[in-house]
Amino acid sequence: MCFDNVFRSGEFDFVSPPAVVPCDGPHDNEIAALVDLPGAGNSFPGEEAVSEAAADACDDAYQEFLGRPLPSTFLAAFVVWPDDDDWNDGAHQAVCALYSEAPLVGTAASDALTADGETLAVLYEKDGVLDLRLMDGATGALTADLTRGDFPHVLRSQPSWAPDGSSVAFAAKPEGSGPENDGDLYVAALDGRGILPLLEGPGEEDRPVIGPVGTVVAFISDREGGEFDIYTIDFGAGGLLTRLTIHPDRDSSPTWSPDGTRIAFRRRAGGNSDIYVMNVDGSDARRLTNDPAFDGDPQWSPDGAQILFTTDRAGNFDIWVMSVDGSEQTPLTNHPAADEYPAWSRDGEYIAFQSTRHGITQIWLMRSDGSEQSLLGADTPTGYPMWAPVVLGG
Repeated sequence: MCFDNVFRSGEFDFVSPPAVVPCDGPHDNEIAALVDLPGAGNSFPGEEAVSEAAADACDDAYQEFLGRPLPSTFLAAFVVWPDDDDWNDGAHQAVCALYSEAPLVGTAASDALTADGETLAVLYEKDGVLDLRLMDGATGALTADLTRGDFPHVLRSQPSWAPDGSSVAFAAKPEGSGPENDGDLYVAALDGRGILPLLEGPGEEDRPVIGPVGTVVAFISDREGGEFDIYTIDFGAGGLLTRLTIHPDRDSSPTWSPDGTRIAFRRRAGGNSDIYVMNVDGSDARRLTNDPAFDGDPQWSPDGAQILFTTDRAGNFDIWVMSVDGSEQTPLTNHPAADEYPAWSRDGEYIAFQSTRHGITQIWLMRSDGSEQSLLGADTPTGYPMWAPVVLGG
């Protein structure tokens, strides 16, 4: 049950409750639970006793509703309990409400799924500065700061791990200098060497994805003028640069098949965006999705059998999955908030994604079949998750 702009001002009355608004539209408040208070049938036990009983009961209700303690989320509590008059009129329940400074869309409910022993790379924003951070899959806590807040660039797009987990590739634009399309590729080494340049060149380079071999990186660039196309650079072959696509509209979001023989990508043509797949040399490009909605952000499953993608076919962004031949296109999330940028865990058991279900961008987690959708990282704004390919520190 949802309300708008109610509990923040305390305008709730048990006799004349506020108007209910649809939870699938923007709202400020959601009722997590109505909890029974002890002492029903007795005289009013006093304001302090009732408020303490309500707070204790709501703490448990929030834990059950959110899958984690309320203080570890971006949400705030508003507990409403009956006063003397309400109690004498038969009201012996407390309202356990939630509210957010940013509008909620859809229910804020969450399961309690975690990915113990796993690590993710994410982009984290604080005070207007984006950093590349590591996130603990068990707790959602942010651990290592790979750019340490002193990298004078604006980070962008989803990071990519080296196959051995030794570094993370990312794209960045020099902060406050250069033309708008001056973006380059970097790697953050986990061994303490810091930020190392990967590819600096004309135009804008973005979306680096390190291949399974580890010496070949796919990325997008407008270095030839016009729109973005997909390239690879092979550092094992002396930095051999290969242009894979030549398309009048945009090609982006490359992702490698686990065996390194194919690349899935997003192609925008005629105002439409769909998922394609091609051989690693750019040949035999085939269309997998054909829908007037946006389809993008493909991610290949570890076993090579499926591809995750983001789509707005339902009017908002959700996470879908399909077979590698484009068949069996199936939704995994169906929420009125924006669910985007899915990523498989290394064993294919989990899928991480970013979502605005709590009013701001956070990292969420679900099983590969879409079940147990759970808030993982409450630090915000945090997005663009990518799983480490190995156990770190083991």
